[in-house]
Amino acid sequence: MQWFEVGMKKAVFVILTSLISISHAETVVPKSSCSHLVNAAEGVMKLRQNGTQYDQLKQQVSHIDDSKQKDLFIKLVDDAFATPLVNEEQQKKVSIQNFASKYKGMCSEN
Repeated sequence: MQWFEVGMKKAVFVILTSLISISHAETVVPKSSCSHLVNAAEGVMKLRQNGTQYDQLKQQVSHIDDSKQKDLFIKLVDDAFATPLVNEEQQKKVSIQNFASKYKGMCSEN
């Protein structure tokens, strides 16, 4: 197994672990689940900007048992891949930050 695959699998594991705390994929996420959603969004976009292929991330869906969590992960992946890849490190950081902020905006104040 190449080092990239090991790194990707660890990153996906962290993302999936974050999603476990989110019990639904609604438009507004409870404040208690917000940090998990933001971390998952950040992780998915980081993988995207570092060249992980769409199919590699979509394959990870088979590891999720909960259908709502699966739907959320697919939404994150699809949304991340609607965002263009950038080459410069600073642009990558901005893209990752903007993506995470977008999902933070889905969090309720309660």
